[in-house]
Amino acid sequence: MQRRQTPAAREAGFTLTELMIVVGVVAILAVIAIPAYTRHVENAHRSEAEANLTALAMLLEQHNALYGLYCPEADCGADNAEHTYEYTEDDTGAVDSDTITAWLRFRPKQATDNAAVRYDYEIVARGGSEYTVRATPAAGRGAPQGKNGGVLTLNQDGAKSYDGEAGW
Repeated sequence: MQRRQTPAAREAGFTLTELMIVVGVVAILAVIAIPAYTRHVENAHRSEAEANLTALAMLLEQHNALYGLYCPEADCGADNAEHTYEYTEDDTGAVDSDTITAWLRFRPKQATDNAAVRYDYEIVARGGSEYTVRATPAAGRGAPQGKNGGVLTLNQDGAKSYDGEAGW
């Protein structure tokens, strides 16, 4: 006597329709997940610059409280002209240019991967009256570029901007 096979016993794999449904679901998840992940990574990288700008602003305020100036006395004196100071690194993390750390004892916090910082930093100070600190993304290091270059700024009044628009 021959045994009769049930429909479940005859089906040994997935049908093409079932596979296409799975591929479609995975594609939809990827379309949603990849941009969300990218935004999350960009926000994390931008937080490096935000933390460093805040640290620079606090150091400048401390320097102003002690000496009455937002820049070294030898530079500022009585001229009240703008003076620019910068901190940049090369791709290996070696310092390229640094006119900040000598008088502010500032060393930017590095990215979590122990590579070079993702941003170049600049201070534009005018005596004891005003300053602007700026973080500009260093090319090729993963910092978000934004529509206007991804530049973050912070001034003596606490006004913050990202890409020329208010706020971080």
